[in-house]
Amino acid sequence: MNTPPSDSISDNEHVLAGVPEVPHELNYADFRQRLGTTHRHTMELAKALNVKLSSVDKARAQLDIVMRVANQPATRMQPLPADSIPLDAQPHTRVVTDTIGSTFPQSLAGNSTIVTWQIIGSKDIYVTVGRDHSANSSWQGFRTFARDAGLLVHDNCVSQGITIFSDGGSEYKGDFATACAHAGITQSISTPHKSSSGQQGRAESNNGVVQRQMRVNFQLAAPHFASFKLNVLEYWDFTALHSARQLRLAHKMSAGVANRQQSHRALPTHFGGIGTVHHPRGGPERSKQHKQLAERAEPCLFLGTADGKYLMLSKTGKVFHTMDVIFYPSAHADVLQSDTSTTPPATHTNGTLPSISTSTTVSPTTGVRDPSHALVPLDDGIEDASTDPTFLDADGAAVHVGDSVNVEWVDVGDVAGVVTAIDVEGNMFEATYDDGTWEHELDDFGPHTHLALATRVPTTAAVHPSVAQYVSTRGDILPDVLHGRTQLPDVAIPKYTRANAPKEPGTVAQALAHEDAIHWLKQMVIEFQGHVNPDDRGPTFEYTTDASAGDRPIFTKWVFVYKFIGDVLDKLKARMVAAAWGQTQFVDYIESYTGTAPVSDLRDLECIALLLDLDAFESDLKMAYCHVALPPRPDGKPTVLTPAKGTREFTDEGALKRYNLNQAIYGLPTSGYALARELTNRLLNRKLKPGQTRCPFPMKQCVTQPVIFIAEFPRDHKFAREYFIVWVHVDNVRSYPSLPCLQELFMDWFSSQYTVTGGRVSLRSQPPQACLGMEIAYSPGVVTLSMPAFIRKLLSEYGMQDCNPALTPLVPGTSLSAADAPTTDADRDLLRIESTKCTSVSLRHMPK
Repeated sequence: MNTPPSDSISDNEHVLAGVPEVPHELNYADFRQRLGTTHRHTMELAKALNVKLSSVDKARAQLDIVMRVANQPATRMQPLPADSIPLDAQPHTRVVTDTIGSTFPQSLAGNSTIVTWQIIGSKDIYVTVGRDHSANSSWQGFRTFARDAGLLVHDNCVSQGITIFSDGGSEYKGDFATACAHAGITQSISTPHKSSSGQQGRAESNNGVVQRQMRVNFQLAAPHFASFKLNVLEYWDFTALHSARQLRLAHKMSAGVANRQQSHRALPTHFGGIGTVHHPRGGPERSKQHKQLAERAEPCLFLGTADGKYLMLSKTGKVFHTMDVIFYPSAHADVLQSDTSTTPPATHTNGTLPSISTSTTVSPTTGVRDPSHALVPLDDGIEDASTDPTFLDADGAAVHVGDSVNVEWVDVGDVAGVVTAIDVEGNMFEATYDDGTWEHELDDFGPHTHLALATRVPTTAAVHPSVAQYVSTRGDILPDVLHGRTQLPDVAIPKYTRANAPKEPGTVAQALAHEDAIHWLKQMVIEFQGHVNPDDRGPTFEYTTDASAGDRPIFTKWVFVYKFIGDVLDKLKARMVAAAWGQTQFVDYIESYTGTAPVSDLRDLECIALLLDLDAFESDLKMAYCHVALPPRPDGKPTVLTPAKGTREFTDEGALKRYNLNQAIYGLPTSGYALARELTNRLLNRKLKPGQTRCPFPMKQCVTQPVIFIAEFPRDHKFAREYFIVWVHVDNVRSYPSLPCLQELFMDWFSSQYTVTGGRVSLRSQPPQACLGMEIAYSPGVVTLSMPAFIRKLLSEYGMQDCNPALTPLVPGTSLSAADAPTTDADRDLLRIESTKCTSVSLRHMPK
């Protein structure tokens, strides 16, 4: 059994022996097949290497067809951000990883999984293959990736400055998580069941890029494997490793890091290309039972490179790891450039290889095809796609260069653009928008993390009659309405419960078509007015027609939610946020750290408040992030948002108005850090700006939990020996005073600095309210913490809404006795003291 090597190709790969000097003029078909790229990318790489390609026109059309067949349906690719900071200059290394599918049919080498890896900030994608879907296999893959990528990893360390982003699957738990903990490596888990975004979206895009390259290599290698009576699909692990090498080498060539000689050494032929392997006398490749003393040679198929040598597959299925190989011009190139004037055009019917999927099953005795099925003879009657390239939109209408189209950005809406280029064989087209030119796939219209082609005439739900007069023919809210100059009618809030409330809209268009459209519209106007015309601060943004900084535009997204108190609807809420999932640290922002407020701390504080007889209050900052200035980008450029469809405004000349941000806003990674720093400074009376009023209490930040603050009054203070504790969770502030006047003084100051709701009425006199998913109910001497909404949801998921509750949550056999209770005053005091210490020790606060 032959095991494929690790995915290793270093930036300074050793020179391979036996390879002739590369000429400055190369055959187009041979060069393109080695890289497995589109025509346009092939020509760009040739220009970067100062190589002249010959016989382009004869081979291009056929290779276009071969590669299009290999990728039908196409796998979407998400553009990766350009390298902005050298890896060795980054203070923290972030690695994104994902497993392609679940498991593949076992290869002849015994592998069944493919995992992609990438260091954020680098374009290089690495691949590792494994024998199973286990956590141990994933850890071994990470070590292999680290070695190949030049990433130093210690087995035991307190902290290595490495974070691994994954979807949190089972292959990243258990042994993998334990090894990461020992090595001081941080794991960041994305939510695998939601629409992909952020680093997980990047990982899935890497998977798609690798799979697309694999399909190209499968298609090119199929005829040679078939002529050897071998099935190319049984060598998918070698294909995956080689595909990643091709992608990395192409990036190096584009960047001018790899020259012609290096590219030829790394890719002497395409995957599955034929070369003659020389077996010297007494060499390790010779069978011990072989009686011939003379040297011999045999044709083999190219599977890739490893450790400075070629991997060559013989007809017997043995893989040789050798440098002694002579490669010949690609058989594909020979066929494509042969005289086909006497050959009737062939119809490509049986040449499509199965797409990579976890359900594909391959047996050693099936799947072998005639090589002619995988080659398409040159047809001189094929029209050159470059003369008038077209593609079909979702309605089946032909789109030409120069046509206007609408492209749907998921969760944002339709964006109008003009098609400026169509690359048929690459299955891509370019469209130019107000903020730049973007590439899209031709024939895939489903929802995705990045972009999807929409119909030429957007198909959106009709605007609800209650708001039709307030919406333009473009589907945007009229400016007079959006800016509050038009009075909207007062309509009573619907009487929903959690059980019968309709689904919340996901976009502005859905909100304007919703049965509660008039309510959503009113909330949008209130939210927008809070940005453009606030009472207690400057506007969140200024209008501009300039595009956003960075490689990708930042759109606004509107979030619509029903707010409940208990099971009864309290209000509707609309919030404008930035869809900034693609931002990268040290490129788009510097810091995003914020303290966390776990449920355990909230439980501790409630217990302390009960034991010390403290009151409880809760206040909320309205549009909290917008109270702080947006931290500057590392490059000093402004942060500009593109409004979502439905809230767009235009100048008299027809230019789109964008938002040049002055203040922080929900959705930007740095906004949470800016707000946390602002609140901390204000509570501690630190770094006050002119005109800012000091907090009336001398507050001290908790050593172990930075979101908790405790007033420390001097001994001669009038509130000496009184308690005032503040707990901050983003825009939610809970306070626990021992005297009502303490809360009054605090709120007088707090509400004078920010727009605040609540905080004046004790929670003990109000109905039960939720915080961090817990419903907190107060009664004399008792606080009850429960999670009814979570319990109902959990029971509903398992169809157990009507089940009978358990008589007791205690484990069977557990008994409680009154004899266990303390019987003396001293014992009762001791229990009280110990209980107080237990609940407060994590907060570094000891009772007085």
